[in-house]
Amino acid sequence: MTNFPITVDAILHSPALADLNFSRARKTQFARDVALVVSGIRLAYLVDALPANVTMDYDRLLKSIPRADVRHVYEPIFQQSFLVNELLFKQMMSSSYLPMFVSTSPLSIVSASSTVQHLLDTLATAFGQCANRTVDLSSGSDESTMVALAGVLLEYPVAYVPCSTTPEACVSLTVYHIQAILQGLEGWVNIVSFSSPTKLSLTVDVEALRVRYQRRGALKVKVEQTVEVVDKLVL
Repeated sequence: MTNFPITVDAILHSPALADLNFSRARKTQFARDVALVVSGIRLAYLVDALPANVTMDYDRLLKSIPRADVRHVYEPIFQQSFLVNELLFKQMMSSSYLPMFVSTSPLSIVSASSTVQHLLDTLATAFGQCANRTVDLSSGSDESTMVALAGVLLEYPVAYVPCSTTPEACVSLTVYHIQAILQGLEGWVNIVSFSSPTKLSLTVDVEALRVRYQRRGALKVKVEQTVEVVDKLVL
């Protein structure tokens, strides 16, 4: 694992980020989230810290970070960007890991979509063949597939699959918040959060989550659970 504070500093001082005009606080949050992927703590990061009017040159950014074995994956339906650790992605593919998939209406466990597996295989091929840091996903996939794919890349134990029918209202969710202590930093760092419909009573192996991030270099890991009721699922 690379040195986390040094990686954060390298990202903050990358011309691709330093030249952009938005707040220092948001740049720092972005740098930390990217560093979690570069350092091999997280497999992927769905970019959400950049203002909507900011365009990032991801090829330029990733080439400026030492030892960054990371790809930028752009998906066209939601116009979102993922940063993906290539080594962890290969490990996931070799293990055939997939989360539990849950339909949003009605809330129920469903089988993995063959289209999701096809997109994962497409990414694996593109990573092996494409010299550029950016890989564009095909625009031929639907919204349901892209949301499910995001859950896989973000390593959520539970991944939602949107349906065309109206989602259930007033849904009770068990929300899991994973935080870690990382070498060189003070305090707990947010790693990832995900949810599971409470009424499905799905078994989430909390101990396996702790072990996952400790093996990747976290000094300590804690998983907190809360129960929240939402008007509807927002994916």
